[in-house]
Amino acid sequence: MTSYYNKAMVYTYDLIRSVIKKFYWGFVRYSYNPIRYVEKGRHVDFGSRFRFSREYPYKAYVGVKTNTDECNIWNAKQGDIVVGHGCWFGLYNILMGPVEIGNNFSSGPFVSIRSSPPV
Repeated sequence: MTSYYNKAMVYTYDLIRSVIKKFYWGFVRYSYNPIRYVEKGRHVDFGSRFRFSREYPYKAYVGVKTNTDECNIWNAKQGDIVVGHGCWFGLYNILMGPVEIGNNFSSGPFVSIRSSPPV
């Protein structure tokens, strides 16, 4: 009787622990997820180590079928970033808003796209 009770306690503990971990990490991922402020179309893929920072009223808008490679940094602290559909950004690209990029844009590695400062 004791072994059955111990097994039931272990399985119950494991189940509760796994449910708590799932909700905790889901909350952490949502709260620290930079892509939640990016309005994107279908089939958009952000590469690994994608970083996006912004200030309150500004966001990023990304069109359909746009891809970014690894280590892209997008900064929308001074304005919106608007990207058309069918775009591709290479490795280590930097975008600093306000920037508007048209459709079917393609860039190579280590490209920096910044807006000019206001005059």
